[in-house]
Amino acid sequence: MNNKEIILAAFGTTDPEGIKGVLNVYHKIKENIASVNTKLSFTADFIRRKWNKLSGTEEQIKMQKLYHLPPELFMVKGLIHQIGDCFDRGVYELVVQPLHIFHGEEYEGIKSIIDHIIAIKDKNSHKRKITLGRPLLGANSSKTPYVDDILKVVKMLEQDITLAKSKDACLVYIGHGNENFSTGAYVETEYYMQKEYGNMVYFANVEGFPFYNDLPNRIKKGGHKKVILKPFMLVAGEHAKNDIFGEDDSVSNLLTSSGIEVTPICQGLGEMDDIANIFLERVKDILDES
Repeated sequence: MNNKEIILAAFGTTDPEGIKGVLNVYHKIKENIASVNTKLSFTADFIRRKWNKLSGTEEQIKMQKLYHLPPELFMVKGLIHQIGDCFDRGVYELVVQPLHIFHGEEYEGIKSIIDHIIAIKDKNSHKRKITLGRPLLGANSSKTPYVDDILKVVKMLEQDITLAKSKDACLVYIGHGNENFSTGAYVETEYYMQKEYGNMVYFANVEGFPFYNDLPNRIKKGGHKKVILKPFMLVAGEHAKNDIFGEDDSVSNLLTSSGIEVTPICQGLGEMDDIANIFLERVKDILDES
């Protein structure tokens, strides 16, 4: 029995197409670190319930074939349950790699769960070692400066810059954002993207700052008339399809109604191999150090 295990912790999505952003990372880590068991965990209760409810049904069989979904997706567990399951099987050395974008509210929630589990004292507590990985744009108080992680992402997004230039357009990323735990992660990423590629990259969020309502004025001031619009989210799920590209009060409609030509690309960051490889490297680094 391998005494280590990897748990990938994502918020999750109920969208069977959008889930590709999670599954690409999941499969890449499973295939490249085959000697260590990798499990998937969703932190959102309602999303887990949706997938679990389909388990063992004809709908599961149909969805697996149509969207090439792994059977374990329909039995996905929460983080506490997944950690407890490892302990029950005698696996006490865990790597928990969050699939979140930045050090925000959800990352803090995962950190809090791990801190509380480690604090529980019993006959096996001395065996437990749970190492928390960094989100995509890095973490505060990490031995790796978060700016280094941002710069890594900037480098991996060069393919989007090439696409935008070929269309004579600027590049607009829309993140989920957070109104309760705001940081400068998106603004700093925009700064380093513009420093590297010029004044053709803009960031905004569905929730919180930087505000997407400001995009039309910012884009026009930059002298741009065309936009490549992409989610800056791991998955292109309901938020992307409704809030960014939807028919009603979406970012796409806001830009179009302002006279800006929009080319939508509904692709989660996790679907990009270069981004998925960043998470793979994070897990490898932790395993090499342990």
